[in-house]
Amino acid sequence: MNSKTERIEIVDSLRGFAVFGILVSHCYYLFFLGEATNTTALDEGVSIFVKLFVNDKFYSLFSFLFGLSFSLMLSRTNDSAPKFYTRFAWRLVLLGMIGLLHNLHWNDDILSIYAFLGFILLPISQFNNKIVFALSILLLFNVPSIFISMIQDSITAQQVKLNQELEGKIFSDFYEAMKHGTYWDTIKANMNTYKYKLQYYLYSGRFSFMLGFFFLGLVVGRLKLFHNFRENKKLFKHTAIYAGSIAFVLTSLVLLLILGKDQFNDQINAYLRPLMKAQSIVLTLTYVTGMSLLFSKESIKWLAKQFAIVGKMALTNYVLHSVLGTILLCGYGFGLINQSIPVRIALLASIPIFIVMITFSHFWLSKYSYGPLEWVWRVATYLKIIPIKKQ
Repeated sequence: MNSKTERIEIVDSLRGFAVFGILVSHCYYLFFLGEATNTTALDEGVSIFVKLFVNDKFYSLFSFLFGLSFSLMLSRTNDSAPKFYTRFAWRLVLLGMIGLLHNLHWNDDILSIYAFLGFILLPISQFNNKIVFALSILLLFNVPSIFISMIQDSITAQQVKLNQELEGKIFSDFYEAMKHGTYWDTIKANMNTYKYKLQYYLYSGRFSFMLGFFFLGLVVGRLKLFHNFRENKKLFKHTAIYAGSIAFVLTSLVLLLILGKDQFNDQINAYLRPLMKAQSIVLTLTYVTGMSLLFSKESIKWLAKQFAIVGKMALTNYVLHSVLGTILLCGYGFGLINQSIPVRIALLASIPIFIVMITFSHFWLSKYSYGPLEWVWRVATYLKIIPIKKQ
Protein backbone atom coordinates (compact mmCIF):
# COMPACT_ATOMS: atom_id res chain seq x y z
CA MET A 1 0.00 0.00 0.00
CA ASN A 2 1.47 3.32 -0.97
CA SER A 3 1.63 6.21 1.47
CA LYS A 4 -1.09 8.18 -0.30
CA THR A 5 -3.62 5.36 -0.09
CA GLU A 6 -2.70 4.62 3.51
CA ARG A 7 -2.96 8.28 4.47
CA ILE A 8 -6.47 8.54 3.04
CA GLU A 9 -7.56 5.35 4.79
CA ILE A 10 -6.19 6.42 8.17
CA VAL A 11 -7.66 9.93 7.98
CA ASP A 12 -11.04 8.50 6.97
CA SER A 13 -10.83 6.00 9.84
CA LEU A 14 -10.06 8.82 12.28
CA ARG A 15 -13.02 10.78 10.94
CA GLY A 16 -15.29 7.76 11.42
CA PHE A 17 -13.91 7.31 14.93
CA ALA A 18 -14.74 10.96 15.66
CA VAL A 19 -18.31 10.46 14.40
CA PHE A 20 -18.66 7.44 16.68
CA GLY A 21 -17.42 9.41 19.69
CA ILE A 22 -19.87 12.24 19.01
CA LEU A 23 -22.65 9.66 18.68
CA VAL A 24 -21.72 8.18 22.06
CA SER A 25 -21.82 11.65 23.61
CA HIS A 26 -25.23 12.35 22.08
CA CYS A 27 -26.64 9.02 23.22
CA TYR A 28 -25.32 9.57 26.73
CA TYR A 29 -27.32 12.77 26.96
CA LEU A 30 -30.17 11.22 24.98
CA PHE A 31 -29.31 13.73 22.27
CA PHE A 32 -29.20 16.48 24.93
CA LEU A 33 -32.96 16.37 25.18
CA GLY A 34 -33.83 13.33 27.23
CA GLU A 35 -33.67 12.57 30.91
CA ALA A 36 -30.98 9.93 31.34
CA THR A 37 -31.05 8.93 34.99
CA ASN A 38 -28.37 7.64 37.34
CA THR A 39 -30.11 4.72 38.98
CA THR A 40 -27.20 2.47 39.97
CA ALA A 41 -23.54 2.62 40.86
CA LEU A 42 -22.86 1.32 37.35
CA ASP A 43 -24.66 4.33 35.87
CA GLU A 44 -22.54 6.64 38.03
CA GLY A 45 -19.42 4.91 36.73
CA VAL A 46 -20.61 5.21 33.13
CA SER A 47 -21.24 8.93 33.65
CA ILE A 48 -17.72 9.45 34.98
CA PHE A 49 -16.28 7.43 32.08
CA VAL A 50 -18.06 9.66 29.54
CA LYS A 51 -16.87 12.83 31.28
CA LEU A 52 -13.27 11.60 31.32
CA PHE A 53 -12.93 9.93 27.92
CA VAL A 54 -15.70 11.25 25.64
CA ASN A 55 -16.87 14.78 26.48
CA ASP A 56 -15.07 17.45 24.38
CA LYS A 57 -12.48 14.94 23.10
CA PHE A 58 -14.28 13.94 19.93
CA TYR A 59 -15.38 17.43 18.94
CA SER A 60 -11.70 18.32 19.43
CA LEU A 61 -10.69 15.42 17.19
CA PHE A 62 -13.26 16.56 14.61
CA SER A 63 -11.79 20.09 14.80
CA PHE A 64 -8.26 18.75 14.28
CA LEU A 65 -9.46 16.82 11.23
CA PHE A 66 -11.18 19.95 9.85
CA GLY A 67 -7.87 21.84 9.90
CA LEU A 68 -6.05 18.81 8.50
CA SER A 69 -8.58 18.48 5.66
CA PHE A 70 -8.13 22.14 4.75
CA SER A 71 -4.37 21.60 4.56
CA LEU A 72 -4.76 18.45 2.45
CA MET A 73 -7.10 20.23 0.03
CA LEU A 74 -4.64 23.09 -0.26
CA SER A 75 -1.76 20.71 -1.00
CA ARG A 76 -3.70 18.84 -3.69
CA THR A 77 -5.33 21.70 -5.59
CA ASN A 78 -4.28 22.60 -9.09
CA ASP A 79 -5.99 25.97 -8.80
CA SER A 80 -4.18 29.23 -8.24
CA ALA A 81 -4.14 30.46 -4.63
CA PRO A 82 -6.81 33.17 -5.15
CA LYS A 83 -9.11 30.73 -6.92
CA PHE A 84 -8.68 28.07 -4.22
CA TYR A 85 -9.34 30.50 -1.37
CA THR A 86 -12.41 31.91 -3.11
CA ARG A 87 -13.81 28.44 -3.69
CA PHE A 88 -13.04 27.34 -0.13
CA ALA A 89 -14.77 30.46 1.22
CA TRP A 90 -17.83 29.58 -0.86
CA ARG A 91 -17.56 26.02 0.45
CA LEU A 92 -17.68 27.40 4.01
CA VAL A 93 -20.76 29.49 3.18
CA LEU A 94 -22.49 26.33 1.95
CA LEU A 95 -21.41 24.41 5.05
CA GLY A 96 -22.86 27.22 7.15
CA MET A 97 -26.18 26.94 5.29
CA ILE A 98 -26.27 23.18 5.85
CA GLY A 99 -25.37 23.75 9.50
CA LEU A 100 -28.10 26.35 10.05
CA LEU A 101 -30.72 24.05 8.49
CA HIS A 102 -29.42 21.26 10.71
CA ASN A 103 -29.55 23.54 13.75
CA LEU A 104 -33.26 24.16 13.17
CA HIS A 105 -33.76 20.50 14.07
CA TRP A 106 -30.81 19.86 16.33
CA ASN A 107 -29.60 22.52 18.77
CA ASP A 108 -26.14 21.03 19.23
CA ASP A 109 -25.17 21.44 15.55
CA ILE A 110 -21.46 22.10 15.11
CA LEU A 111 -21.34 22.65 11.33
CA SER A 112 -22.47 26.29 11.40
CA ILE A 113 -19.80 26.96 14.06
CA TYR A 114 -17.11 25.31 11.93
CA ALA A 115 -18.19 27.32 8.89
CA PHE A 116 -17.85 30.58 10.82
CA LEU A 117 -14.49 29.70 12.39
CA GLY A 118 -13.24 28.20 9.13
CA PHE A 119 -12.90 31.65 7.58
CA ILE A 120 -10.14 32.37 10.11
CA LEU A 121 -8.10 29.56 8.52
CA LEU A 122 -7.83 31.54 5.28
CA PRO A 123 -5.61 34.40 6.54
CA ILE A 124 -3.87 32.21 9.15
CA SER A 125 -2.70 29.81 6.43
CA GLN A 126 -0.49 32.63 5.11
CA PHE A 127 1.73 32.41 8.21
CA ASN A 128 4.57 29.94 8.66
CA ASN A 129 4.26 26.79 10.77
CA LYS A 130 5.97 28.23 13.84
CA ILE A 131 3.52 31.12 14.09
CA VAL A 132 0.48 28.90 13.42
CA PHE A 133 1.67 26.37 16.01
CA ALA A 134 2.27 29.11 18.59
CA LEU A 135 -1.23 30.48 17.97
CA SER A 136 -2.58 26.95 18.34
CA ILE A 137 -0.97 26.56 21.78
CA LEU A 138 -2.29 29.95 22.95
CA LEU A 139 -5.80 29.05 21.81
CA LEU A 140 -5.76 25.55 23.26
CA PHE A 141 -4.85 26.93 26.65
CA ASN A 142 -7.60 29.53 26.20
CA VAL A 143 -5.48 32.66 26.53
CA PRO A 144 -8.34 34.71 24.99
CA SER A 145 -10.29 33.95 28.19
CA ILE A 146 -8.37 36.81 29.84
CA PHE A 147 -10.09 39.32 27.56
CA ILE A 148 -13.42 37.49 27.82
CA SER A 149 -13.17 37.72 31.62
CA MET A 150 -12.63 41.47 31.31
CA ILE A 151 -15.87 41.74 29.31
CA GLN A 152 -17.73 39.64 31.88
CA ASP A 153 -16.34 41.71 34.76
CA SER A 154 -17.79 44.86 33.18
CA ILE A 155 -21.33 43.42 33.42
CA THR A 156 -23.15 44.54 36.55
CA ALA A 157 -24.71 42.09 38.99
CA GLN A 158 -28.17 43.37 38.06
CA GLN A 159 -27.50 42.75 34.36
CA VAL A 160 -26.22 39.25 35.13
CA LYS A 161 -29.38 38.47 37.11
CA LEU A 162 -31.65 39.76 34.33
CA ASN A 163 -29.71 37.79 31.70
CA GLN A 164 -29.95 34.60 33.77
CA GLU A 165 -33.69 35.05 34.25
CA LEU A 166 -34.20 35.62 30.52
CA GLU A 167 -32.04 32.62 29.57
CA GLY A 168 -33.84 30.46 32.12
CA LYS A 169 -37.20 31.35 30.59
CA ILE A 170 -35.98 30.73 27.02
CA PHE A 171 -34.45 27.36 27.85
CA SER A 172 -37.51 26.34 29.87
CA ASP A 173 -39.62 27.06 26.78
CA PHE A 174 -37.02 25.19 24.68
CA TYR A 175 -37.28 21.97 26.69
CA GLU A 176 -41.08 22.22 26.75
CA ALA A 177 -41.12 22.56 22.95
CA MET A 178 -38.79 19.56 22.58
CA LYS A 179 -40.91 17.38 24.82
CA HIS A 180 -44.44 18.33 23.84
CA GLY A 181 -44.31 20.79 20.95
CA THR A 182 -45.12 20.43 17.28
CA TYR A 183 -42.50 20.35 14.55
CA TRP A 184 -42.78 24.14 14.12
CA ASP A 185 -42.53 24.67 17.88
CA THR A 186 -39.23 22.78 17.78
CA ILE A 187 -37.94 24.86 14.86
CA LYS A 188 -38.78 28.12 16.66
CA ALA A 189 -37.25 26.89 19.93
CA ASN A 190 -33.97 26.02 18.20
CA MET A 191 -33.92 29.44 16.51
CA ASN A 192 -34.52 31.23 19.83
CA THR A 193 -31.66 29.46 21.62
CA TYR A 194 -29.03 29.85 18.87
CA LYS A 195 -27.74 33.17 20.20
CA TYR A 196 -27.27 31.71 23.65
CA LYS A 197 -25.42 28.73 22.22
CA LEU A 198 -22.94 31.11 20.59
CA GLN A 199 -22.52 32.96 23.88
CA TYR A 200 -21.85 29.69 25.67
CA TYR A 201 -19.21 28.70 23.09
CA LEU A 202 -17.55 32.09 23.56
CA TYR A 203 -17.54 32.27 27.35
CA SER A 204 -16.78 28.58 27.93
CA GLY A 205 -13.69 28.74 25.69
CA ARG A 206 -15.03 26.28 23.10
CA PHE A 207 -14.39 28.71 20.24
CA SER A 208 -10.79 29.00 21.38
CA PHE A 209 -10.47 25.24 21.78
CA MET A 210 -11.83 24.50 18.29
CA LEU A 211 -9.63 27.08 16.61
CA GLY A 212 -6.59 25.72 18.43
CA PHE A 213 -7.20 22.27 16.98
CA PHE A 214 -7.99 23.78 13.55
CA PHE A 215 -4.54 25.34 13.54
CA LEU A 216 -2.84 22.21 14.87
CA GLY A 217 -4.44 20.15 12.10
CA LEU A 218 -3.26 22.73 9.58
CA VAL A 219 0.35 22.41 10.77
CA VAL A 220 0.24 18.59 10.79
CA GLY A 221 -1.12 18.62 7.24
CA ARG A 222 1.61 21.00 6.08
CA LEU A 223 4.29 18.76 7.60
CA LYS A 224 2.81 15.87 5.57
CA LEU A 225 2.83 13.57 8.59
CA PHE A 226 -0.10 11.60 7.15
CA HIS A 227 1.22 11.80 3.59
CA ASN A 228 4.28 9.86 4.71
CA PHE A 229 2.79 7.91 7.58
CA ARG A 230 5.22 4.97 7.46
CA GLU A 231 8.22 7.28 7.66
CA ASN A 232 6.66 9.15 10.59
CA LYS A 233 5.49 6.16 12.63
CA LYS A 234 8.19 6.70 15.23
CA LEU A 235 7.02 10.27 15.78
CA PHE A 236 3.43 9.05 16.15
CA LYS A 237 4.56 6.39 18.67
CA HIS A 238 6.58 8.84 20.75
CA THR A 239 3.74 11.37 20.75
CA ALA A 240 1.21 8.69 21.72
CA ILE A 241 3.44 7.53 24.61
CA TYR A 242 4.21 11.00 25.96
CA ALA A 243 0.69 12.39 25.48
CA GLY A 244 -0.84 9.18 26.84
CA SER A 245 1.36 9.30 29.94
CA ILE A 246 0.43 12.91 30.67
CA ALA A 247 -3.23 12.08 29.98
CA PHE A 248 -3.04 9.22 32.49
CA VAL A 249 -1.70 11.52 35.21
CA LEU A 250 -4.24 14.27 34.50
CA THR A 251 -7.11 11.78 34.24
CA SER A 252 -6.14 10.35 37.64
CA LEU A 253 -6.13 13.83 39.18
CA VAL A 254 -9.49 14.71 37.61
CA LEU A 255 -10.98 11.43 38.81
CA LEU A 256 -9.68 12.11 42.32
CA LEU A 257 -11.33 15.55 42.32
CA ILE A 258 -14.62 14.18 40.95
CA LEU A 259 -14.82 11.37 43.51
CA GLY A 260 -13.70 13.56 46.41
CA LYS A 261 -15.59 16.71 45.46
CA ASP A 262 -17.55 16.81 48.73
CA GLN A 263 -14.42 16.28 50.81
CA PHE A 264 -12.28 19.03 49.26
CA ASN A 265 -12.64 22.75 49.84
CA ASP A 266 -13.63 25.22 47.10
CA GLN A 267 -10.02 26.23 46.50
CA ILE A 268 -9.02 22.67 45.58
CA ASN A 269 -12.20 21.98 43.60
CA ALA A 270 -11.48 25.11 41.52
CA TYR A 271 -8.66 23.15 39.85
CA LEU A 272 -11.12 20.68 38.32
CA ARG A 273 -12.08 22.75 35.27
CA PRO A 274 -8.55 23.73 34.12
CA LEU A 275 -7.34 20.18 34.74
CA MET A 276 -10.16 18.80 32.60
CA LYS A 277 -9.29 21.25 29.81
CA ALA A 278 -5.65 20.16 29.88
CA GLN A 279 -6.70 16.51 30.05
CA SER A 280 -8.93 16.99 26.99
CA ILE A 281 -6.01 18.42 24.98
CA VAL A 282 -3.53 15.63 25.68
CA LEU A 283 -6.15 12.88 25.43
CA THR A 284 -7.23 14.20 22.03
CA LEU A 285 -3.58 14.07 20.91
CA THR A 286 -3.42 10.52 22.28
CA TYR A 287 -6.49 9.59 20.24
CA VAL A 288 -5.05 11.14 17.06
CA THR A 289 -1.70 9.38 17.29
CA GLY A 290 -2.75 6.18 19.05
CA MET A 291 -5.71 5.44 16.80
CA SER A 292 -3.66 6.28 13.70
CA LEU A 293 -1.14 3.65 14.76
CA LEU A 294 -3.91 1.18 15.54
CA PHE A 295 -5.69 1.73 12.23
CA SER A 296 -2.41 1.20 10.36
CA LYS A 297 -2.01 -2.37 11.68
CA GLU A 298 -2.69 -5.09 9.15
CA SER A 299 -4.27 -7.29 11.84
CA ILE A 300 -7.22 -4.92 12.31
CA LYS A 301 -7.59 -3.62 8.77
CA TRP A 302 -11.18 -4.87 8.67
CA LEU A 303 -12.11 -2.78 11.72
CA ALA A 304 -10.28 0.26 10.35
CA LYS A 305 -12.29 -0.06 7.12
CA GLN A 306 -15.58 0.03 9.05
CA PHE A 307 -14.62 3.33 10.64
CA ALA A 308 -13.27 4.58 7.31
CA ILE A 309 -16.51 3.86 5.44
CA VAL A 310 -18.39 6.01 7.97
CA GLY A 311 -15.66 8.66 7.75
CA LYS A 312 -16.04 8.93 3.99
CA MET A 313 -19.65 9.98 4.59
CA ALA A 314 -18.96 11.90 7.81
CA LEU A 315 -21.17 14.87 6.91
CA THR A 316 -24.13 12.66 5.97
CA ASN A 317 -23.72 10.40 9.00
CA TYR A 318 -23.31 13.31 11.41
CA VAL A 319 -26.50 15.01 10.23
CA LEU A 320 -28.41 11.76 9.78
CA HIS A 321 -27.95 10.39 13.30
CA SER A 322 -28.95 13.62 15.02
CA VAL A 323 -32.01 14.25 12.83
CA LEU A 324 -33.20 10.65 13.25
CA GLY A 325 -32.52 10.98 16.97
CA THR A 326 -34.77 14.02 17.32
CA ILE A 327 -37.54 12.22 15.41
CA LEU A 328 -37.31 9.37 17.90
CA LEU A 329 -37.14 11.63 20.95
CA CYS A 330 -39.14 14.80 20.29
CA GLY A 331 -42.81 15.42 20.81
CA TYR A 332 -43.49 15.67 17.06
CA GLY A 333 -41.96 12.22 16.59
CA PHE A 334 -42.14 9.11 18.76
CA GLY A 335 -41.83 11.12 21.98
CA LEU A 336 -39.26 8.88 23.66
CA ILE A 337 -37.84 11.97 25.32
CA ASN A 338 -40.46 11.57 28.02
CA GLN A 339 -39.10 8.18 29.02
CA SER A 340 -36.68 7.85 31.92
CA ILE A 341 -33.82 5.76 30.51
CA PRO A 342 -30.79 4.61 32.57
CA VAL A 343 -27.44 6.00 31.48
CA ARG A 344 -25.99 2.58 30.66
CA ILE A 345 -28.88 1.83 28.27
CA ALA A 346 -28.62 5.24 26.62
CA LEU A 347 -24.90 4.71 26.07
CA LEU A 348 -25.33 1.20 24.66
CA ALA A 349 -27.77 2.60 22.10
CA SER A 350 -24.78 4.10 20.26
CA ILE A 351 -23.58 0.64 19.14
CA PRO A 352 -26.59 -0.47 17.05
CA ILE A 353 -26.94 3.07 15.67
CA PHE A 354 -23.28 3.01 14.55
CA ILE A 355 -23.77 -0.42 12.99
CA VAL A 356 -26.67 1.06 10.99
CA MET A 357 -24.32 3.87 9.88
CA ILE A 358 -21.72 1.33 8.76
CA THR A 359 -24.29 -0.75 6.89
CA PHE A 360 -25.86 2.28 5.21
CA SER A 361 -22.45 3.68 4.24
CA HIS A 362 -21.35 0.36 2.70
CA PHE A 363 -24.60 0.11 0.75
CA TRP A 364 -24.49 3.70 -0.49
CA LEU A 365 -20.81 3.80 -1.44
CA SER A 366 -21.09 0.47 -3.28
CA LYS A 367 -23.33 2.28 -5.77
CA TYR A 368 -22.27 5.93 -5.53
CA SER A 369 -18.99 7.83 -5.40
CA TYR A 370 -20.05 10.31 -2.70
CA GLY A 371 -22.37 10.40 0.29
CA PRO A 372 -25.71 12.20 -0.34
CA LEU A 373 -24.83 15.42 1.50
CA GLU A 374 -21.21 15.25 0.35
CA TRP A 375 -22.46 15.17 -3.24
CA VAL A 376 -24.86 18.09 -2.71
CA TRP A 377 -22.04 20.07 -1.07
CA ARG A 378 -19.68 19.27 -3.94
CA VAL A 379 -22.20 20.16 -6.67
CA ALA A 380 -23.04 23.46 -4.97
CA THR A 381 -19.32 24.21 -4.51
CA TYR A 382 -18.46 23.77 -8.18
CA LEU A 383 -21.88 24.97 -9.43
CA LYS A 384 -22.19 22.06 -11.86
CA ILE A 385 -23.67 18.58 -11.81
CA ILE A 386 -21.05 15.99 -10.92
CA PRO A 387 -21.76 12.31 -11.72
CA ILE A 388 -22.49 10.44 -8.50
CA LYS A 389 -23.28 6.93 -9.67
CA LYS A 390 -20.35 4.57 -10.03
CA GLN A 391 -19.81 3.26 -13.55
